[in-house]
Amino acid sequence: MLKYISTLLLLVLAACTTGPANKISLETGVSWELAEYRFDNLSAINYALNFSVPDSISKPVTAHEIITFSLSNVDQHLQLDFRESASLLQSLSVNGVPQKIYHRNEHLIIPKKALLLGDNEIEIDFIAGETSLNRTENYLYTLFVPDRARTAFPLFDQPN
Repeated sequence: MLKYISTLLLLVLAACTTGPANKISLETGVSWELAEYRFDNLSAINYALNFSVPDSISKPVTAHEIITFSLSNVDQHLQLDFRESASLLQSLSVNGVPQKIYHRNEHLIIPKKALLLGDNEIEIDFIAGETSLNRTENYLYTLFVPDRARTAFPLFDQPN
């Protein structure tokens, strides 16, 4: 009897440890754990950004972004960094399928069910955050030091 109980206990413990390993918590900023997860699971990341800068500095900078990347693991939701209000995010499409926008703790959450092993494409329409954009009537410039690009557009920030 003890042998059967021991075997059953081992099976229950094994079932509890399967599933997403090292699930990344959803917290503000880019934790070391999140940066390492990205390093291990994302590759071939490319950004195509199109910003529409209006003549008047009182009007917002609108933007369209396409992010392509290869993903080696789809065990959890993917976090894009965007340290601005969720109200600036207008539309989201993942691999050609429109998605509901979930923005929490400075992250745009990409549902794991929308992701593919291998090549993926995320398309976002948004209003650029103004925190890092220095605008005058005659020009616009920015300085994206680590941790600042995510104040202008969604991306995988890797400040480490």
